Amino acid sequence: MKRWVFVIITILLSLLVHSIYVYGETQLSDEQLRAFHSAKTVKIVVEKSQIIRGILDFLDEAVALMKKDGKMYLTNFSWGQYSEEKSFEVVVRTLLNYAQVKVVESDDKDYDAVLKIIGHLQLRDRHFTARLPYSFSYHRAILSGTISFEIPGKSVYLKSFSGDCSSKGHFWTPFDCVFAESFMPAVMEMIGDIYSVAPLIAALKDSYPNIKEQAAEVLKKMTGEEFGTDPEKWQQWWEKNKANFQVK
Repeated sequence: MKRWVFVIITILLSLLVHSIYVYGETQLSDEQLRAFHSAKTVKIVVEKSQIIRGILDFLDEAVALMKKDGKMYLTNFSWGQYSEEKSFEVVVRTLLNYAQVKVVESDDKDYDAVLKIIGHLQLRDRHFTARLPYSFSYHRAILSGTISFEIPGKSVYLKSFSGDCSSKGHFWTPFDCVFAESFMPAVMEMIGDIYSVAPLIAALKDSYPNIKEQAAEVLKKMTGEEFGTDPEKWQQWWEKNKANFQVK
């Protein structure tokens, strides 16, 4: 009997550890912080096969409908976060550059740390109209996944992200919304946890509006201050407070 109790407890603990890794977040230790600060080069690895599958399913359904009806349907499909300026890789590369960390290319064999992203996309609430203007769209996108910062021999620092956005009309895509409201703040919080607020203040000058807006929101959350997207006010505050700054 005792043996079975031990086995059951072991299984439950294993499941708990697994669930924390997959769905939860780990706390950043001083040892990890020192290791991440010493890392000069980072490789970005993105596993988004489940995201691409969701997009391909959308396209397959749209094409099948067009073949069936013989009509050209407008869709709210957009590459959205997969276009060059909005991709997972570009957002992370941008933030790491603001943290003055070099990002190596995907085929590079020499690097200090790996930032890994795993994402999953679900599309729901399909709608189409068979009269002019012909339209085929999904009104809801659900994005979830994990971001991990890994250095050999050190504990993995893990952060989860999830979001659920509904569209505001047939031709308004929820893809960009769910990306901006789930992944972007999560990776910014990770950068802030590791490198403090300076990279996020630098991100306020970025040319991509969502990066600036999300950086301002994360800065507000981390500091308790509110200076919007004004980098000069944030920088003035930081110069006065960085010596004694503690995350809220």
